[in-house]
Amino acid sequence: MKPPPAATPQSSYRESLAAYSRQHIVVRYRVNLISNLRLVVVIAAAAGAIVAFRMHSVPATAGAILTGIILFILLAARHSRLFARLNELKALVAINRQGIDRCEGRWGAFQEQGGGFVDHEHPYTSDLDIFGRNSLFQYLCCAHTWYGKRRLAELLQKRCGAAADITARQESVGHLAQLFSWRQMMECCGYAPEVGRDPDDLIAWAESGEEGLFGRQWMKRAILLLPYFMGAIAAAGYFGAKNLLPAILLLGLQIVLVALSTRRNLRLFNTFDKYGKALGAYGAMIGHIEQQVFDAVSLKTLQGEVAGEGGACCASSALKRLAAIISATEARFSPLPWFFANAFLLWDFRCVIRLEDWKRRHGTLVRKWLACIGEFEALSSLALLRFDHTDWVVPAFREGGETGVAARGIGHPLLPAAQCIVNDFNLGPPGGSVGIITGSNMSGKSTFLRTVGCNLALAYAGAPVCAARLECPLLDIYTSMRTDDDLLSHTSTFYAELLRVKKIVDAAAGGAPLLFLLDELFRGTNSADRHDGAVALLAELSRPHTLGLISTHDLELCTLAAEGGSYRNYHFEEFYEGGSLRFDYLLKSGPSTTRNALYLMRMAGIGVGRGGDDAPSPEKSPGEEDRAD
Repeated sequence: MKPPPAATPQSSYRESLAAYSRQHIVVRYRVNLISNLRLVVVIAAAAGAIVAFRMHSVPATAGAILTGIILFILLAARHSRLFARLNELKALVAINRQGIDRCEGRWGAFQEQGGGFVDHEHPYTSDLDIFGRNSLFQYLCCAHTWYGKRRLAELLQKRCGAAADITARQESVGHLAQLFSWRQMMECCGYAPEVGRDPDDLIAWAESGEEGLFGRQWMKRAILLLPYFMGAIAAAGYFGAKNLLPAILLLGLQIVLVALSTRRNLRLFNTFDKYGKALGAYGAMIGHIEQQVFDAVSLKTLQGEVAGEGGACCASSALKRLAAIISATEARFSPLPWFFANAFLLWDFRCVIRLEDWKRRHGTLVRKWLACIGEFEALSSLALLRFDHTDWVVPAFREGGETGVAARGIGHPLLPAAQCIVNDFNLGPPGGSVGIITGSNMSGKSTFLRTVGCNLALAYAGAPVCAARLECPLLDIYTSMRTDDDLLSHTSTFYAELLRVKKIVDAAAGGAPLLFLLDELFRGTNSADRHDGAVALLAELSRPHTLGLISTHDLELCTLAAEGGSYRNYHFEEFYEGGSLRFDYLLKSGPSTTRNALYLMRMAGIGVGRGGDDAPSPEKSPGEEDRAD
């Protein structure tokens, strides 16, 4: 029995963990018991056969051996089923432990970080920590297949579709969030060693139009019937004409056929070596999808892509058959039985024929099936956020002429709830469409830019966002926050930033609605050039279809708002309490009036200002002391 969800996400995970851990202990005991019983059966059968043989009783000897074999086979089958259940419970225990760690902020050690999707040329993923260590992908990914990870990455790194498409994903995510046990079993089915591998060569084989060795039916029938014909000839020769030469000649013919085709057959079989367990996992995942009743229309449509006519479980049964065929080809790893199986049964030929028949019936559907699994995995990952964060909100999308972003209680989705400071802000008509954020060092400017960007990325993916309310239009996101020099390409930090900014300017000129997030523009040049460059850039980016936030220490940029137009000033500030510098990380209107660079230097032990005195006067704020200095 699967435990029902409890009142809170943490209690759901803890109750499930406790239940599955108890089951794991029981099943592990049974696995060990069956292993010992198999050994007992072997010893008992051998002892019984020896005693019966010494008593010169052939029937008793044969009976002891046959009984031992039957019992051993039955116990082996039971052991195999129990061992599979043990692995399943082990995966479910790991999934629930990971759920607890995620809820309690200990997700930084999760293995899947999406490192393969890191692209420093992407408009925003590197700046917003979408992929890599301590990233959004690492936090929420519960996908295991290559298609699942790729689809989740796709949802997070580009605005996928129109508002109707995003709304449909929101509905799917909301429905899956309620299916706690179903999502966990779906993830459990994906716990297979090779399931994360890119199945490109498997799909290439499945979609190839080659007929292979047996494109003609008469050849296939001849190969399938030849071993039976040889057996009939051998039986007739042994019991009738007492001449086994024709059967020996046919056996020699079969051995020659096997020898001539071995290299080609092995080349085909080797294609599947890395997909044996993965195909079993694919079949189990699709079977899990087929058996569930979904309410969301988009999920029903997805489910229909893997169901056969009349509701038959086409995809799951087909993939399980393919896994069984591939398992049969693994006989080649036991050389002696493999030789006799090929010599007498043309085993490899039979496997090739079954593979070609399977490809002819299902080959063109493989890509669609795996993509369907990936879509469910990606949606389940987003549903995990919906389940874990019941206080997060589903964003609403503005259409028509409304182009502003309005947020209430918005916070960074990767920060623990106890540390996450939330803010309200509006960007766009009737206020300014470009927010200029000033503030002292470490006050939270860059984090706020990432807060806005990460939540919009989640919103466009169809996930809930870390906010009490979020309304936004459909926007392309562009950022310039982290730029480094490149020695090999002779690119300085300043020039690298210019190249980044040029992409934003080109995108704005294209007319598509976009949001730009700029952190400390042109820090690689002198203050005068930095100011002039920022003013010119903001004038270029201030268009009717663009919104933007820029953080800066250049307080002169705040005068742009006083001159009218589309600019609006915000700031973060610090305060001095108990001999230490404190930050409230609350976004406030207007420009900043404080600085703290010298104070932070003194805190770091760098003797500056008043001869190395490292504490400001308690009567003054750090900003006041710095202005006095």
